[in-house]
Amino acid sequence: MAIKHTTSIRETRPVRNKATPSISIDSFSRPNFSPEQYLESLRVKSAGENIPTIHAALQNAKKTNSRGWQKALYTNYDSFIAISKEVSMIEQDMGIMQEYLVATDEVCSDLLEQEHGQQEVDENPVSRTARRRTVRMSTFYEQNNAEQVNKLINKIERARKLLPFSANRYIMGYFDNVYELSPSNQQARQHAHLTIFNDVILIAFYRRRSRSAAPLLIAEKCFSIKDTIVEHVNSTQKSRFIFKLSCNSETLWFALPSIDKMRSFSSILSSALNQGNGSAAAAASRKYQQGLHDNTDSNQNETSEDQEKDHELELEVSKLLDDLGGCVACREYLHAVQTIESVKRKLRTFSKPNQKLTAELEKGKSGLVKLILADLSLPCAPHKQISMNIMLLYKLGHDKEAKEAFLNSRSATIKHRTRQLRLEGDTQIYIRELSVVYFRLIRGTCDWYSDFFKNASMTSGEDKVEILGHAGLDLKFMLDQEFFNDLTHSIYRYGERCLHMLTKTVSDDTFAIVSKIPVDPHSKLAQVFGNHIPLANSVIKLNDLLRGFGEEVNYIVSDSLYGQTVISISSVIENILKNFLNSLRKRDLSVEQELALLVNTQAIISWAIPRCAQQLDRIFKRTVTDIHNLEHRLEGFPATLQEVFCQKQAQKLTQNVYSTHLINCSLNGTIEDDVRPSEGVENLLRSLGELGRELDNWPLRKRIILGGIIDHLFFILIDEKSWEKDGAKLEFGFEGVHKLVLDIHFLLRVCGSLVSKSTNALANKVCERALRSYFNGSLRREDKMKDRDWYDSRVYATMEILGYSFPEFGKGFEHRAQAGPAKQVEEADKP
Repeated sequence: MAIKHTTSIRETRPVRNKATPSISIDSFSRPNFSPEQYLESLRVKSAGENIPTIHAALQNAKKTNSRGWQKALYTNYDSFIAISKEVSMIEQDMGIMQEYLVATDEVCSDLLEQEHGQQEVDENPVSRTARRRTVRMSTFYEQNNAEQVNKLINKIERARKLLPFSANRYIMGYFDNVYELSPSNQQARQHAHLTIFNDVILIAFYRRRSRSAAPLLIAEKCFSIKDTIVEHVNSTQKSRFIFKLSCNSETLWFALPSIDKMRSFSSILSSALNQGNGSAAAAASRKYQQGLHDNTDSNQNETSEDQEKDHELELEVSKLLDDLGGCVACREYLHAVQTIESVKRKLRTFSKPNQKLTAELEKGKSGLVKLILADLSLPCAPHKQISMNIMLLYKLGHDKEAKEAFLNSRSATIKHRTRQLRLEGDTQIYIRELSVVYFRLIRGTCDWYSDFFKNASMTSGEDKVEILGHAGLDLKFMLDQEFFNDLTHSIYRYGERCLHMLTKTVSDDTFAIVSKIPVDPHSKLAQVFGNHIPLANSVIKLNDLLRGFGEEVNYIVSDSLYGQTVISISSVIENILKNFLNSLRKRDLSVEQELALLVNTQAIISWAIPRCAQQLDRIFKRTVTDIHNLEHRLEGFPATLQEVFCQKQAQKLTQNVYSTHLINCSLNGTIEDDVRPSEGVENLLRSLGELGRELDNWPLRKRIILGGIIDHLFFILIDEKSWEKDGAKLEFGFEGVHKLVLDIHFLLRVCGSLVSKSTNALANKVCERALRSYFNGSLRREDKMKDRDWYDSRVYATMEILGYSFPEFGKGFEHRAQAGPAKQVEEADKP
């Protein structure tokens, strides 16, 4: 099948000068093309300064050629697919032909031996006939086994690719009703098919090409018998029997439906393991060639088979040892360690210990360990390289040498970095830089040591200190007493630095939500915050500082430092809460920012403090009651901030929307029957509605906050400053006092259950004071005052007109607007 190459290969002509030769792609396609000679000719023809130009021209030629081939591939994609299928079929036919050729060679060798070999003159006809029958039967068995294997390979897809070639392979058994299981929950994943040969186990799974297609067997794994380990697993279900197949680093779980199947599988697998790599036909052929015709020589046969097997293993191990030497020479440490593990597994399969190969393995292993230790001892090595070297030494069983080499390497790194510092005249700067280098490197060494080694006793010298303590030299007490003042002062200074950082962070914080922490729906936090906790930059900074504080204290933890640690952490937490309170009082924040501040205050109490307490519990290995009590002691602080927020919002409403100064109280006209509450109280309710809609977006107690704002609103209205204007007391006229009472009555009716008993009492005081001012004032008239029924009728009439303007106050408001005056009065009187 011909492939059309549609891309024309043209010459790449770079910009020339007199000394720069051209690059031609056509010269690359010549049959006798030699890259070395071509480059040498270019080097001779060109000057030295034109080498970069030639290199660029070669790169352009490479790109041009690759683009042409890529275009050809896209153009002839169908042809490539057809060719690949043909090649795959040819490979399968070649494999079958190779098996036939091997079988033919064995038959020919048996016939030649029958004709020319091992025939004695005095051999009787009976033994000669038996020998010929044995040869014919062995040949028949080999052909029959080969046919069975070929049928199975044709039945299972990808089996020919996975099975390694072997002339003496035959099938010992297969199991179809098998299921692969998940190791985590022992649930069935897929239907499997296990075929046990004399040398391998072929694992295939049933797959469907489409939903309507029939399931096909597709081979996935092929495990060698000699490297396979079978382990039975206890199952909670009596109807299935679970076992694990492990080969090298792969482990698969399977289940059989009955105990008989399990016994049959174990028996067949044991037979395959006992026979090793050879087949029964090959064993019979070897017996015949060796002249073992009677049963008296069975012990000698087993010995010869063991010797032959050991000889084959010795050749394999020798080859692996040669590979080990090459890996060590090329410094391929990981491959070398894997080779050593393979050699150890093969040495365990010898019938007798092989001292020679064991000595060679130890020699190669010691050389590899020396190289890895030398590489580990190099100063200034990166973290990844050190981690890999220590892991390899652990696998080789040299963990103690790895610890010593690591510490020596870090000591050399400290010396190297110290020598890089220069004393340029200022001793203080030099000592400061020196201390920074030592502190950072020693701290990094401690962190890396705890990551690399599970047993960190060497870092602190705890064993040696305990030995001295038993001898009567308590160095711990002396060291604690010597360093106590410095350590407590360091903790205090660290806490002060955290205070300054948090103060600056809060002052610059816009209280925008930068992170949302998911919450377990069954936890207590879900009852406070819902599905997630919205966090501002200040709280995230606080959490990072508290976590860093705990990590720093962990290096010097002792019972004597408990008090200063708790004091410093408590001061950090209390300081940020005070900064939040000052920001709410003094900064000009929007309503959204103030609500975010309230939520983050609750997040500090309910989320940040418990996390810090749990960390300190792990560090001090006991319950840090002071931090846990701090959480309970500060539980009321969010309510304090909510009270400040309500007071601040009430002041804004009285200054800008509604107050006794913003309405004309001195009006002394008559009251019309269709009078409505003032526009100021309507705007006040609209402002409360907008605030309520904003509260719906935050995990805050909406009704309590709105009720607090209304409460503070009446506190401001009852204050003396609200009844004075320009140094004189306010005067109320007939129309002014009725409008004020109507506004308050309308506000209380619309707000409904948001109004508390104390708010109702304050509202009554405001109305009572306004009426007293009217009766005691100079604008009093003889007209009759309106009664409660008149106020109720005007309120309900206004609510029917403006009910759609206050959707935030719920369906109860709309229900009252539609139920009629009697029902409205009944519902309005309910708490």
